[in-house]
Amino acid sequence: MFLINLFQATDEDSGSYGVVRYTAVNGPIAGNLRLDPVSGELTLLSGEGLDRERIPEYTLTVEARDDQGKGNRNMAEVHVILADANDNAPLFLQPRYDAVLNPDMRNFYEPLRVQAYDADGPGPNSDITYEIVNGNYQEKFLIDPQTGELSLQAPLVPNPETQDHGLPVITLTVRAHDQGVPVRFATVKVQVHNQEYLNRSISFIIPLSVKKASERRQELERGFSALTGAHVNLHSIAFHNSSTEK
Repeated sequence: MFLINLFQATDEDSGSYGVVRYTAVNGPIAGNLRLDPVSGELTLLSGEGLDRERIPEYTLTVEARDDQGKGNRNMAEVHVILADANDNAPLFLQPRYDAVLNPDMRNFYEPLRVQAYDADGPGPNSDITYEIVNGNYQEKFLIDPQTGELSLQAPLVPNPETQDHGLPVITLTVRAHDQGVPVRFATVKVQVHNQEYLNRSISFIIPLSVKKASERRQELERGFSALTGAHVNLHSIAFHNSSTEK
């Protein structure tokens, strides 16, 4: 049991009329609590249903009576503020990140920043730090531990023995962890591509007529962009004849 508060009440009457007993605790979480009738100790019996992210504090009333709990009564109000437990791990805003290198391989074509959030309350339990934990090609990638922005500390050196113009698709694993106890974390993949990635063509087969697909071009582009994780432009919409496939 966890002690929440110790109440003390006095009565100026003499004899049994002056004997105070603590007779009731009322409020939305009264069922989670125990009030000792003699000592006035208010303790937490169970944390079931308590969630600081949902309801951070409660207002309760404690009742005391004289005459050994049978006489006149008075009540005191108590505010219970829940401490934050580190019960949420960080979550990344995207399931995967993609980036394209500049032709000189010194930096990214567009700024690259991974972002995560933590649903715990303000403080160490929701303070996030970022780090690269795997795939740091040639050990040249850096990440700002506070902002999650990725950069290169030196140009990448192509390997002529590999395909894709000497530079493979690089997959970094980035971890976001909080400062709570226990530490909770999440990871995400970051795929780094060369310039050819910008010009890649993909064919999509969808169950729509050419007319309806054309009318919904923007909607389809948004959907395919979300599906692939890259910006998609539909260059042409044409009838697909499955009978010509081998």
